[in-house]
Amino acid sequence: RFSTFSSHSSGLERQARGVDITKLDLIPIDPVQSGGGFMSQSLKRIHQVTYAVPDNVWSINTIPSGSVTASAHVLKTSNEVRKSFSVNAGVDVTTAKFGFSSSFSYSKTQTTLLKNERKVSTVSAAFVSRRVDLVPQNELVLEQRAQAAINALPARFADGRAAYENFLRQYGTHYIQEAKFGGIMSIYMETESQYFE
Repeated sequence: RFSTFSSHSSGLERQARGVDITKLDLIPIDPVQSGGGFMSQSLKRIHQVTYAVPDNVWSINTIPSGSVTASAHVLKTSNEVRKSFSVNAGVDVTTAKFGFSSSFSYSKTQTTLLKNERKVSTVSAAFVSRRVDLVPQNELVLEQRAQAAINALPARFADGRAAYENFLRQYGTHYIQEAKFGGIMSIYMETESQYFE
């Protein structure tokens, strides 16, 4: 079930899409190759400024003065890369212990560190102007197609591995309960290790 939100809030449809915890390239190095961590889009833009929004949205709040955050990091180890990705994706660092194995950006960065004798530097600045929260977890209702897909799954993973994998490809492993919308600028640099000696 969906309701509509008639104010121009670009990006809201992304929150209704699942994300794959192993492919959290939400700010990808190469958007074409990575594909991002978002799953199939099930919502469509209505007219030019109206967006379909799941009725699970609890509140949409503007942040009048906005908020700006900036960061700069030199990544020297795989653990630092993993931590950086988890922060960018808004995921708890402990969750990142099992995540990102299929992430294009993570794999590329890790390869750069291990094989090219280079350090990776990231600089980013983000501006937040709007915050969207879903209803509390105990009140969340799955979108009709996602629920139908779950109902069709075998009771055990071992009984239908392909069906489960297909579900994860379509809907992901997680949903985003709270999202902040605005803009971000991110710079990714590779520097020869000798520069830091």
